[in-house]
Amino acid sequence: MRHAVALFVVLPARALLVGTRAPHAPVRAPAARADFASFEKSFKDELYKQDMLDKNKALRLAEDALPGLLNGFKADALALREGIDECRAAGASVAELKQLIEALKKADPSLVTEVDEAILLGADQVREMSLPQPARPPQDSFLTEEQFQALREATKSPKECWDGTNMAGCPEEMKNIWGRPLIFFNICRNPRKDPTPKQWEALRKTWPILDGVPDDELMKNLVECRKEFCDVRFI
Repeated sequence: MRHAVALFVVLPARALLVGTRAPHAPVRAPAARADFASFEKSFKDELYKQDMLDKNKALRLAEDALPGLLNGFKADALALREGIDECRAAGASVAELKQLIEALKKADPSLVTEVDEAILLGADQVREMSLPQPARPPQDSFLTEEQFQALREATKSPKECWDGTNMAGCPEEMKNIWGRPLIFFNICRNPRKDPTPKQWEALRKTWPILDGVPDDELMKNLVECRKEFCDVRFI
């Protein structure tokens, strides 16, 4: 009769760890470093916020003196006068002061000062400067005023650069991706390409006043014309 014999092997403690991952020591976070840049920015932000709060508070108090339902649509001239001065001291802009000064001018013109009139003038100038400005020729331009205006007109023109009667003879550089003649707006205002000699020739043919003006002189003035905003959807 056979007997089964069980063998027990005593392994050392290190052998039991074979094939398992040894526990890692806890990783310590690096010591915090003082971020003086962030502290300075937050400090400046708080100062800016406080300045804005002072200005907004002064504007709100001054606007309470404007004509409204609560005061029977009659401005409080004395409160407006005081409010305008406080808003100026708090750093309000001319655009923000304009409404208050105009209301004071209607309520009691005798309280309007020369400084107030200057602020109104400045507000008008700021508004005018914010409007799109027409293009102007460069200082070294040799074009006449009429020639420059003709070039300016060409940069905003929906006219085609080819008459379309013989498309077989139309150069490829005069066609768009659909095989139709380019309009002068696209020729003059292409942000990646300047007009080619043939395109300049077509432009001179459409605006004869530019006949004889060299390409480089036209290009120099075209750079200034491009600075004037023009939306192709509204030409």
